[in-house]
Amino acid sequence: MPDEFVPLAALVRERSEGRRLASEPPAPAPPGAGGAESATVRAAPVSETVARELGAVRLAALEAFDRLRARLLAALASEVLARELALAPADMQALSERILRDLAEEEPVGLVLCASDAIGIRTTLPVRVDSALRPGDLIVEVRDGEIDARFDLRLVAVLEPLAQADALDR
Repeated sequence: MPDEFVPLAALVRERSEGRRLASEPPAPAPPGAGGAESATVRAAPVSETVARELGAVRLAALEAFDRLRARLLAALASEVLARELALAPADMQALSERILRDLAEEEPVGLVLCASDAIGIRTTLPVRVDSALRPGDLIVEVRDGEIDARFDLRLVAVLEPLAQADALDR
């Protein structure tokens, strides 16, 4: 192949007419053939070959995108939400009140938050700080264990129905 840019149309046109580019070596003669005339053996026109290969590349790219769509959506949502949380931290007071209201039957006995989120929480339950948690994470301790409401898990809970709906659309 030449080092300089060759438009695809020119390459296809030259190849389909049986010509080779100046920088390309001549095609080898098939085994057992003699003479210069037999050196130009043409199978399928190059334009058909190129079209088939481009179709295969396009199909492979679409299949790869379909396989990664849910993961790409989750990564994008996580990145956007992380940026938003950096600008305006989550309202952990409202979140904890809502979760405690929703989990009243499980008998909550305490909250676990990161240090920066625990500062402003007003609740009648004990609040414990866990350095492994990040801003926006919340764990509700209940009589029988704990309910993990970390940011990543809440994000998955939002994205999962979208991924299922996307799978049904295909």
